[in-house]
Amino acid sequence: QAYNECSLRFMGQPGLRVFDLRKDGKVFTSRLRSKRGGPLVGVANANYPVEVVFAKKAFKLTTQPKTGQRFTPTQFKPLRLFRGSGIAAENFTPSQYKYINFRCIRMYFTEYQTLAEDGSTVISNVFNNRKEDNCVVFRVRHS
Repeated sequence: QAYNECSLRFMGQPGLRVFDLRKDGKVFTSRLRSKRGGPLVGVANANYPVEVVFAKKAFKLTTQPKTGQRFTPTQFKPLRLFRGSGIAAENFTPSQYKYINFRCIRMYFTEYQTLAEDGSTVISNVFNNRKEDNCVVFRVRHS
């Protein structure tokens, strides 16, 4: 359900994507784009902690008191790619990897650029607040 509430997705196959986490802090996803067949996402900012989604409830990743895990507000963050943006992650401890494995993550964007289909030209700048649907949902796993 969280996936359906967001207006952004990743390039490639439609639907909820699963990505392998990288341990080097580099982008581990494909490029972001609009679900509605719209433009690519250029430079993006996410000024809110990401959420872990369980069934119909969502919790900020930084506040997981029952697990004993502490995550930073920038544990997941958008990074610029050639002609687009993707998602990168900071390093995880072994217990954080265990906790986050195959979890559903939702990231809201406070602002981003829309790009022409070839990714070379900025079409517009989108500014929004967290209550809007400018978010993306994905699952992560580690090997």
